[in-house]
Amino acid sequence: MDFYYIFLAAIFITLFTILGAYNTYLLINLEKKLTFFNFIPIYWISWAVALVFPGQVGDIATLSVIMKKRGLDISKTVGRSLIDKLISFILMLGFAVWGILTLPNLKITGHLYFLVLVVTIFLLIYWQRIYIAQLLRQIQPKLMDFMIRTAQEVQQVTWGYPRLVMTNIVLTCVKIGLAGTSYWYAFQAIGYTDVVLWRVIPLVAISSLVAYLPISFNGIGTAEISGVVLFSTMGIAEASVLSAYLSLRCLGMIIAWGPLAIGLLIGHNLRSR
Repeated sequence: MDFYYIFLAAIFITLFTILGAYNTYLLINLEKKLTFFNFIPIYWISWAVALVFPGQVGDIATLSVIMKKRGLDISKTVGRSLIDKLISFILMLGFAVWGILTLPNLKITGHLYFLVLVVTIFLLIYWQRIYIAQLLRQIQPKLMDFMIRTAQEVQQVTWGYPRLVMTNIVLTCVKIGLAGTSYWYAFQAIGYTDVVLWRVIPLVAISSLVAYLPISFNGIGTAEISGVVLFSTMGIAEASVLSAYLSLRCLGMIIAWGPLAIGLLIGHNLRSR
């Protein structure tokens, strides 16, 4: 692999993470208790945990615990984080639809049954939402109370801070572009210099959506499989796709956990003195 392009990919992963931290900071820090410089280490820890935790639960849980120690109620942190997650999910879904529609030899009619099934499930849940809420209140009253407070926080922040929400939407689009660019550089590093960036970004969004499913640690394995299926339609060898994905995953782990390991080591040395 060409180290120059791997270095560029590492830069874009770092930029993507810092932008994600600022995006979350805008919604989390409504009380103005933290500076962005103080918030970055908190976000970095939650991001590192998310890389080794199933689904999108790890970073929200870690962030909520840390922010609780700083006086912010867990339901508020979860609610504000969910706004950021929901915006990211919806925008990535839009990019994913664009990517799917641009795939060569696509036969949409063969997958209509799956789309109908998903829509039907969501409609049934919405239709029975009152009954489901009452059942949860009977079985887990504390959990239901927490969910209600979280939903109220989502509504209050969304309607009370529309400019911050719109800023988050714009920055999320930029963040998706930065993430896709890091994959584009990874493909450049293994010799696929003719791959077009605008084709890479939506396909990366599709495989990234897999990470939202709590079936593996941050989509490890499943994201790579979806990437192999998608990018092989562009003429990229399956082994090359897997190499690019694994390289970026390892790179992300190093960028996430490297500073934390250094910080822990320095802290331990200072305490030992």
